Amino acid sequence: MEGVSTMKQKKLVVHFGAGALGRGLVVPMLYDSGCRIVLADTNPMLIEKMKDAKSYTLDVSDDEQQRLHTIKIEDIVSPVTDEAMLLAYLHICDAVTTSVRRENLIHVAKVLAMAWGTESDSRRMVLCCENVEGVGAYFHSLLMDYAKNEQQRKNLSVIRIPDTIVDRICAAGSTIMEVTSESFHECSVDADVVTDTGIAKIPSLTNIRSHFYRKRYLLNTYADAMAFLALEKQHTYLYEAAKDEEIQNRLDPYIRLLIQLLKAKYGIAMNESEHWFQLYRKRLSNPEIPRELHTVARSLWSKMTLSERFICPLIELIHLHIDVSDGLAVIQEIIESQAGREGLTDDEVHKKLQDLWGGTEYGRKLLEMFIALE
Repeated sequence: MEGVSTMKQKKLVVHFGAGALGRGLVVPMLYDSGCRIVLADTNPMLIEKMKDAKSYTLDVSDDEQQRLHTIKIEDIVSPVTDEAMLLAYLHICDAVTTSVRRENLIHVAKVLAMAWGTESDSRRMVLCCENVEGVGAYFHSLLMDYAKNEQQRKNLSVIRIPDTIVDRICAAGSTIMEVTSESFHECSVDADVVTDTGIAKIPSLTNIRSHFYRKRYLLNTYADAMAFLALEKQHTYLYEAAKDEEIQNRLDPYIRLLIQLLKAKYGIAMNESEHWFQLYRKRLSNPEIPRELHTVARSLWSKMTLSERFICPLIELIHLHIDVSDGLAVIQEIIESQAGREGLTDDEVHKKLQDLWGGTEYGRKLLEMFIALE
């Protein structure tokens, strides 16, 4: 513990999650901001190697001047086997960041409630760098679930937890000590909750909700859609789908509707959305980041719920009295492609969609339109 007690010269950040996004985006942003970084992860092999090296290699694939960058860390600990050390770091750190995926945030909340529940400090800040809508309120609710009494609820409620937007294409490198990424990066937080993070490369942003949906629809939804269609053409990598003009032409009617929605509901000019879309396609076309399709084209049916990335924008457009037939036809192609891989009959697909969409008036209307298109 001697080393822990002296770590107060530079800003100290504890980052949970040393996967591709963590080491490809968040940790480099912290490092470039002059922070001292302690990683928390559960991968024993990675922990063993990084304990010795205290660094890893970031390959910025489109950096023509210098592709390989050394990212240094202060320490790496396991929440499972090094709990006492992790709690000690959490007591003295200036901020916590995460990139662990939504389903694992509950484990981070449990540790933070243990570390911070007994004292109130409004300077504390948790930046959940996850692709999760409303992540600030979601993580706050997880913390509250772990509060043992009313006093702990009060202590934990003063922690600042903003919504975030994160974007950088990252992939595992050729070894466990390498991560491949790109020059482009976006990592910002809601200025209404945290006016200044104190971390130079992680700025606060106004109107973050509009930016979140711009990125969700024009990057995440787009990438998922073309990945599912690329499977039927037996492509292997996402960049192949982004370069495939036939797939792009099939998706175009749906993309046009997304751009229309971003203007109508979120106030983003259509030429600005078009600029972002073309940028996203260019980035996803980069063969130096060979992201395998199966890491993107997964869990289709859970992504087809009324609140998820494929169907939610169509429902919102229907509310705005905009015809979504052309976009729904694209969704139908994606569903039929997946149904073919799973060996589902039309009746079985209809039953799935009834379960997913049948609970609301607009969902039932969408299902009627879907069946009429067949």
